[in-house]
Amino acid sequence: MYNRIISHLEKFSILHNHQFGFHSKHSTTHALLLLTDKHFQDTVDQKTLSANLDYYGMQGVANDWFASDLVNRRQSVSLFHRNCDCQTVTCGVPKGAALGPLLFL
Repeated sequence: MYNRIISHLEKFSILHNHQFGFHSKHSTTHALLLLTDKHFQDTVDQKTLSANLDYYGMQGVANDWFASDLVNRRQSVSLFHRNCDCQTVTCGVPKGAALGPLLFL
């Protein structure tokens, strides 16, 4: 019965393409890859942000002001009381910044 139902669901494309549980050729690895890919699509590249601000009229000194806050920003991660080395951040806006959500839009 299981095979009949699965066959029917797959034949008529009833299962959503992002349904990974109990769906042939859709493993949890696929789910993680999809999530990772989605995460990278939702980041804001700083150069793209600067170009967009320029395009929408935030030019010259105003654009430079935004860039000074974004470009060459560094951060580190602390996990279990161990700190990783600081790395330069090339995308995103500072978390907790008042303008962060607006710039993301």
